[in-house]
Parts: sequence; C-alpha cells; structure tokens
Amino acid sequence: MQQYSAFARRSAAALVAGLAAFSATAEEEAQHPLRGAYIIGGLGESHYVSDPGFLLCRCRQDRSMAFKLGGGYRFGVTSLEAWYIDYGDATFGADSLGGKGNAHIRTMAIGPAWTARFGESVEMTWRLGVAGVGVSSEGQKTHYETSVMYGTAVGYRLNQSVTLELGVDYVLGGQDSRGTGVDVMSFGLATRYRF
Repeated sequence: MQQYSAFARRSAAALVAGLAAFSATAEEEAQHPLRGAYIIGGLGESHYVSDPGFLLCRCRQDRSMAFKLGGGYRFGVTSLEAWYIDYGDATFGADSLGGKGNAHIRTMAIGPAWTARFGESVEMTWRLGVAGVGVSSEGQKTHYETSVMYGTAVGYRLNQSVTLELGVDYVLGGQDSRGTGVDVMSFGLATRYRF
C-alpha cells in the first residue's frame, strides 16, 4: 500500500510541476511582444536532386528559381504556419541509367515553428510541417503525395513589424509519375510582416 501512495505522491508532484511550467509558459507567451498574425514572402534558389537513393546515388542535379508565400500566427516562442512554395523547373541530363528527365515541385504545407531571440534584433526559427507535394514532369500527369517539409531561418528585425529572413526549406522524397525520387531544397531571402 505504501508503494502506491508513494507513487501517487510522486505522480501528483510531477503533475503539479508540469501544470506550473505550462502555466508559466502560457503566461509568458500571452504577454510576448511579438504575438500576432504575420505573412512572409520570398525568393531564392532551389536545388533539385533526382533519384538521390540511399546507398547508391544517381544524383542528377539542377537548380531553379524558388518562390514562397506563407503566413502564420505567433503565440510567443511557438507559431503555427501555412506555406505555398513553388520550387521551379528542373531538367536532369541523360546518363547510363536512363534518358533526360524534368520535374517541377510545388508544395503546400502546414506545421509549427519555434523562434528563439538573440538580443533585440536577431532571431532563429525552426520549422517542421506536413506538406502536400505535387511533382509535374513533361508528358506525365502531376503526381501528388504527402511528405515532410522542414526548414530553418535566421532573421533580422528591422522594426517591430518587419523582419528579413535568410532561410533554407527542404522537402523529403517527392516522386514524379515515373516513380523517380526527387528531393528539393530552397535557399533564399524572405520578408516577414507582422500585423
């Protein structure tokens, strides 16, 4: 019986500590000066890798222009974001395993983001999302699937409303209609405007 009461006391203490920590975090986030809705738009370069493989990499690569538009609501440290990213067109040359190919990846994603502040003006943001990925190839219909998208960005706040971000976004394992794996990463500059 003493084992159960000791377990109950420890469980109650852990529950009280967890609720206190959650309450403190919620109070801090509720009073956070950057809390609120925002939009982000940006341009950059995308880097495609066709058939990246696991042990053996065919590794046909190309670069293109990427465009992204997103928005979210910042609760404090944590945000909820939604994104549309168009990674542009990529063309892959022929090799000993097959002929030329191409791909155009577009994603719509939703997920959380976490931001840490360093001083008054510098921020670091980490993003993770579930993405609906559309991969188009010449002569094939668009192939849709769900994948994981993640990214990170370093931001510099110009004022309370405008932040410049230098960031990287990565989408795992999209496939074109031929079943060829295509990964894509974008690197670019974006502007975040907080309402």
